[in-house]
Amino acid sequence: WERKSGQVVAFEQVSLYGLVINPRRRVHYGAINPVEAREIFIRQGLVPGEVDTHGKFLRHNLKLIGEIEDIEHKARRQDVLIDEDDMFALYDATIPADVVNMAGFEKWRKDAEKKSPGVLEFAREQLMRRGASEITFDLFPKSLKHRGAVFPLAYRFEPTHAMDGVTITLPVAVMNQVNAARFEWLVMGMLRDKATALFKTLPQKIRSQIVPVPDTVNDFIGHITRREGMNDLSAAEMPLIDAMTAFLRDVRRIDVPAGEWDLSRVPPHLLMNFRIIDADGKELAMSRDFVALKAQFADASRTVFSTLHSNRLERDNITRWEEAFGAPLPEVINFERNRIRYDGYPALVDRGTSVSIKIFDELQAAKHSHRRGLTRLFMLDMVEQAKFLERGVKFSPVAAFQYAHYFPEAKNHTQDEMRHELVFAAFAGTLVDGLPAEIRDGDTFNAARVAGKTKLAENTQALARAMEESFAASADIRKLLQERYVKSWEHIGPEIEDQLAHLFEAEFLRDVPMTQLLHFPRYLKAILLRLNKAKGGTMERDLEQSRSIRPLWQNALKLSDWLEPKAAEYRWMIEELRVSLFAQELRTPMPVSVKRATKLWEELQG
Repeated sequence: WERKSGQVVAFEQVSLYGLVINPRRRVHYGAINPVEAREIFIRQGLVPGEVDTHGKFLRHNLKLIGEIEDIEHKARRQDVLIDEDDMFALYDATIPADVVNMAGFEKWRKDAEKKSPGVLEFAREQLMRRGASEITFDLFPKSLKHRGAVFPLAYRFEPTHAMDGVTITLPVAVMNQVNAARFEWLVMGMLRDKATALFKTLPQKIRSQIVPVPDTVNDFIGHITRREGMNDLSAAEMPLIDAMTAFLRDVRRIDVPAGEWDLSRVPPHLLMNFRIIDADGKELAMSRDFVALKAQFADASRTVFSTLHSNRLERDNITRWEEAFGAPLPEVINFERNRIRYDGYPALVDRGTSVSIKIFDELQAAKHSHRRGLTRLFMLDMVEQAKFLERGVKFSPVAAFQYAHYFPEAKNHTQDEMRHELVFAAFAGTLVDGLPAEIRDGDTFNAARVAGKTKLAENTQALARAMEESFAASADIRKLLQERYVKSWEHIGPEIEDQLAHLFEAEFLRDVPMTQLLHFPRYLKAILLRLNKAKGGTMERDLEQSRSIRPLWQNALKLSDWLEPKAAEYRWMIEELRVSLFAQELRTPMPVSVKRATKLWEELQG
């Protein structure tokens, strides 16, 4: 087939009396063998689209073929599109037997399309094999709708390729806006395979209760699609494993501990692939690990987010609530840019001598900032009482020396900083923490001030005593750690140094709730008891207890935000577990055990 001339060509040899005059003369093959020429014209010209025609049929057919090939990538099948023989048969049944080239085809087409305009336009069903009817375009959408935004999807069926499976393109500005759990569900056309893979990761003792697995998968999908917004998964906000665990518990009456699911056995193509782009559409990174990507681009996401909105709520130099604004400060605002809906979280920001109102892109970051901003605003509103409380706080030289050890930048003004930080903690614990709801209006602010004003002095002194005891105990601990005998212990010294470093982290008096700070003396006494018991000959038992708590503490270190309520609960449970294991006589305010801590960690992991 020759596209340029629009005909099937052959080469003939011309000779005269045995003398070759032209060894390869091009001739129109249709005049020589019209049947074979017609077949070649259809197979090599029309079927692959290698023809020049003014007819719309070719664009229509090639577009459908492209869409069906895309479906093959989505469904991870190579048997959806009909083969070349079947496509030849479609054209063969329509085109007259005497049409052997483009000139004859075009002449016939124009007349035929006058009588039947779509005579050469094939239907999607004609181009798909029988048995592929269950594969619909709704199951494999071109985009994913999430929280009012639409993000493009790309599918690929190539197991060795980095983009094998489904890839979603996300602007870097939305990294802190989207719910990672939604992406675990992929698209409806891939959910069945993923659910099957996940069910198969369960231990045999559980899996034996859900066989045959395909029936369980059918029941699960039927169960979740009965909920509003789940036919297209647009309402999928819960982690997929949580939904599957709930299904087994509520429908099948099978309890599955969170740790029994083995995500490492799920094939990579059943994990969403994320392509992150900047404002100009340039690719910044690609990975299937959304948590790592979010951490990598957290700052960039916040920076881009701040350029997307201009809100009247944001302002600086606020020293009293009335100066902020008249109406309550909303918990969330919405705005749209480039057809993407963003959520913003207004919060107060501590600026030292004033506070600001800022729109955050993450709810938890907004809550942390708002707590500090509220505390500062109370201190500015009650400035004379704050100064009076600071003057009333006294620390011993030992406590001040220990504070300077942990925070050397405060060495030249240790006492002043200790007093200020402690009063900040007292204001936060008395006026901000433990309220039924977050303070977001003037009436609630004033009510909290009136209710807590009389408790400030008492709480400040209680905190001062707790910190004095804690730093004094810290001095004793450090003295013991310097003893030659203790230094020879391989595990205790490094563990206690690490424990102290995390108890007295930067700005711990601002971030750790007052109720927790009051337990610090007990935590430090427990460390002293541990050291003295080990010196008394219980080293083997200490090592055994250390081994049981070490993986739990390593889990705590993996948490990115210890101020998040559940993470904070786990972090302080580990501290209480240390008391329970190494200094049982000091008692704990609630029951703790390795088993309870492990269970809480599993809940945190979802």
